[in-house]
Amino acid sequence: MSSASQIHKIDLSISDAIIVLQKIVREFGWKVLELDSSRIVAGAPSRLPNGKTTKITVDITQISETKCQLSIDGYLMAVAAKSFVEGQIGKLVNAVFLDANNKNKESITQNSVSVSDELSTLADMYKQNLLTKEEYEAAKRKLLG
Repeated sequence: MSSASQIHKIDLSISDAIIVLQKIVREFGWKVLELDSSRIVAGAPSRLPNGKTTKITVDITQISETKCQLSIDGYLMAVAAKSFVEGQIGKLVNAVFLDANNKNKESITQNSVSVSDELSTLADMYKQNLLTKEEYEAAKRKLLG
């Protein structure tokens, strides 16, 4: 297995960071495998001959009202693929920083994922057995208030 990790501080709240990350994951064509209020796990397709998926996990910790820390881990079930995993993480980090630097908080909120999109993502995760029924129902209640 090949893996890589990075830690970055960024001028976003946790909720804005999750919104930006969801948007970027969608734009990259990656699949959301797990999502909650301070973590997103995505599957990034590999162009390596084995066709394996790179799993990218981003844990977000609030540092201040407007700053958070991104702890990013990437894994690929392949030998000698560390540079590929590092490249995927770098691609994600660059996009997050570009998005955060180019937009103010109002534009981030305007680009936020709609409740129906989030409910659809939750339903997909439940159907794929990535969430238990209890986790699915709790997340759904949280979204719907």
